[in-house]
Amino acid sequence: YILTQDYECIMSISNTEGRDDFESIGGDHMEGFNDNSVTVVSIVSQNTANVPKIICEKFPNILSLLVINSNLSTLSEVSFSSCVNLAELELDMNHLEIIADVIFLNNQQLHSLSLANNRITEMTAKAFIGVPIRNLDIRGNSIASLSRETYAPLANTLVNLWAINSHIEVIAQGTFVNFINLIMLDLSRNQI
Repeated sequence: YILTQDYECIMSISNTEGRDDFESIGGDHMEGFNDNSVTVVSIVSQNTANVPKIICEKFPNILSLLVINSNLSTLSEVSFSSCVNLAELELDMNHLEIIADVIFLNNQQLHSLSLANNRITEMTAKAFIGVPIRNLDIRGNSIASLSRETYAPLANTLVNLWAINSHIEVIAQGTFVNFINLIMLDLSRNQI
């Protein structure tokens, strides 16, 4: 049998100004492991305004990136651009307000995205273009409306969408038409 196991980097970071010019990440590896061995990076209960691009550059084989409860407020087009193998991204309990165009464009393997319990009010029309997301969790945000333009790129891949308690008041007509794989659409506790 071949037994595979994730090699996790549990990262401490203090980056309240949102700097993105870091040149190194310090730390020690277990014997037989190196930066290329890291498949999971966890940043939990830290303090960073952004996800510095060096994280994905330093650990090119990240499959899962978790930035949870870390005061994250900004995502840029370079935040995840070097995480080409990224399959799972969890950005829960932060201060994100907008998910802009092409943030995830280089993440062609991204199938699970959790943005739960942020302050998101807007997801732009091109936020999910080219990304094969199957599981999307946007619960606990302040998204007043769901537009067809934003979610249409997910029509062939989306299986589960959790939008519980997201202050949704309007769902544009035809938003989820032709979503051939959609099994779970939870819009409970909204003002629809």
